[in-house]
Amino acid sequence: MSYLTKHGIPHVALDFINDDHEEAARLVSEINQTIAKIQIDSNHKNLILPLLETLLAHKSAHFEKEESSMKEAQFPAISHHKQEHGRLLNELKALIDHWNHYQDIHSLKTYMNEIFPLWLKKHTITMDHATAIFITSR
Repeated sequence: MSYLTKHGIPHVALDFINDDHEEAARLVSEINQTIAKIQIDSNHKNLILPLLETLLAHKSAHFEKEESSMKEAQFPAISHHKQEHGRLLNELKALIDHWNHYQDIHSLKTYMNEIFPLWLKKHTITMDHATAIFITSR
């Protein structure tokens, strides 16, 4: 798997962000394990949608918590950060819609092994890092 392992996720100065990122990594790992099952036996396809919906709900709740902290601390770049959260949520919704229509295991595997992990890493070391430093300095 990609860097999304317990010790490979970049850490920031806020524990709740680190905890939520570790939960996202756990969910992605579970999704990847299910993808592997589907590649062996397509009868497991019904297991993937609940996992994708759980990941979407998790990211949505995480973003709400993070945005609330940013608002409370009067983080100056909140608008840009929220915009990026919205973009990812829309991407996850589109992924779920694509799965529902096509059950395209290759696209799903690519997203979970490459696109999402790279986004999370970049987002963590840039936006989340800056946000955490600002909030903890208040």
